Amino acid sequence: MGKGGTRFVGEAIAHRSGRAKTSYTSKELKKNMEKFLETGVHPDLERAKQSASSGVVVALPDPDSQRPHIFLDLSVDNRSVGRLVVEMFEDVAPAAARHLINRVQQGASASLHNCKFHKLLPYYALYGGKSASASFPGGQGVPLNSRLQHMMRGAVSVSRDGSDFAICLGKCLTMDETHQVVGVVRQGLDLLDLLDDIPRSPDDTPLMAIKVVKCGNTNAPGSHESLDEALAKETPEAAAARLKQQSADTRSAVMEALQQGMSHKRSATEAGLGAGSSAAAAAAAAGAGSSAAAGSSKAAAEPAAQQKEVTGTSQAMPAAAAAGGPSKRSKVLDSLLDELEGGSSGSSSEDGGSSSQEGE
Repeated sequence: MGKGGTRFVGEAIAHRSGRAKTSYTSKELKKNMEKFLETGVHPDLERAKQSASSGVVVALPDPDSQRPHIFLDLSVDNRSVGRLVVEMFEDVAPAAARHLINRVQQGASASLHNCKFHKLLPYYALYGGKSASASFPGGQGVPLNSRLQHMMRGAVSVSRDGSDFAICLGKCLTMDETHQVVGVVRQGLDLLDLLDDIPRSPDDTPLMAIKVVKCGNTNAPGSHESLDEALAKETPEAAAARLKQQSADTRSAVMEALQQGMSHKRSATEAGLGAGSSAAAAAAAAGAGSSAAAGSSKAAAEPAAQQKEVTGTSQAMPAAAAAGGPSKRSKVLDSLLDELEGGSSGSSSEDGGSSSQEGE
């Protein structure tokens, strides 16, 4: 097996070369978790603290429209102030990001719909959605990912136990110890300036009620609405009228297409009839000429010439009928057009009159 063919060989090579390990073995993961449960100390947490103290900050992921997005419509003292569109880092912190996505769904047990923000620290963070029933399932807390840090204004995070969430109003790396970043505000950053100026009490409670009046899934621009809202905009009467109009438009288009097709078909039939009559006249003239020539040349050849003329005429008649006679398909199309146009009764009366004349 080549160099670094397995993880264990790669770790051994890294150890010999003096490079830092990039992952933990299953034994090390179990040992670190046991130590964390006993003492509250974990190597990843210590590394994050050292990074924060040393000033090393990892940038948040670049925007990606393919990631899940949620929206939060905010109000201040029952006055709508705008919408926040949050891009969720489900590919980086899947469990923590999915926890917040679930809370914006309609009918969730701890939905953020109509929730209040209970704590405001200007230019630091806004905390809201606190609910005991929103605790992360399993009792283990939200899995941490040190790659995502509270390094910019607009970062969105959930608490370690999942009971609330926060929106960063500035760079606040100390929140890495209590919250896990799960997304970032991509639309509506101007609303954060308004929230900074809201007065607060000595215990950091906003003196003006800040609420999430509506929330849910959306697209990257934040223009998507739920299916229920889209259906609610159209009443059953309006939907029936719209469908009736669409049916009428479709019928008109079919009628127009049939009329155009039949006009082209009739033109072609008339042209065929003219060509057939011309061919029949030419054949008759040719037969008469041949008969005259045969009579003047030899009287004994007259029966043969008459037989030839009869044969030629009988052969020309099917050809003329095939060239100019109306086909069965054209008759069917004519009758279909007459029925669609409501003239089936008129065509029936005409057919009756012609049949009576033929009987006389």
